[in-house]
Amino acid sequence: LTPAPKPAAVTRRTAVAGATVLAFASPAGARRRNAAEQLRQAVFGAVADDPTVAGALLRLAFHDAVRRADGQTRGADGSIQYEIPDAENVRLGRPLALVMAMKP
Repeated sequence: LTPAPKPAAVTRRTAVAGATVLAFASPAGARRRNAAEQLRQAVFGAVADDPTVAGALLRLAFHDAVRRADGQTRGADGSIQYEIPDAENVRLGRPLALVMAMKP
């Protein structure tokens, strides 16, 4: 006899993936999926036009999500648009303008 297979472990990753699948199954999820696809197409189009924008967008996302100098951690919350004058955010105006133009 062969032993029965062990049940798959539920990790945080699989739990999040399952919740994501459920979130996209609803009509609101379909709208999010459509918005995500539009954003993906806009980003790929922008990178095709100017390959240097890929690194700038990555830097923008990083600076929006990292811990601030004062120790606060807010995650990627879009607050970078208010922090552009800060010294560490120099030269993020161009990718921010691109992201803001993508908003509906």
